[in-house]
Amino acid sequence: MRITVIESCGKRVNIRIPTRLLFNTITVKIVSKVINGTKDTDKICALKREDIRRIVKAVRLARKNFAGIPLVEVIEKDGEYVRIML
Repeated sequence: MRITVIESCGKRVNIRIPTRLLFNTITVKIVSKVINGTKDTDKICALKREDIRRIVKAVRLARKNFAGIPLVEVIEKDGEYVRIML
């Protein structure tokens, strides 16, 4: 995953993060606890760990098949630019 930020003054920042570092079993456990919460009143939505694992596998597969596709691209009025690529 690549994050590119270009400031209005022309300064460029590139951040590369390995996809495996973001999407692994530890991340699945953390996301599962955050989404499901500890109480029934804290639940954002009901997702099981298996569902989150499927999402992670789909992202990894998409990374192989569609490398370089922008996920987010934002251009502000003052000239700042942010792009997150898979």
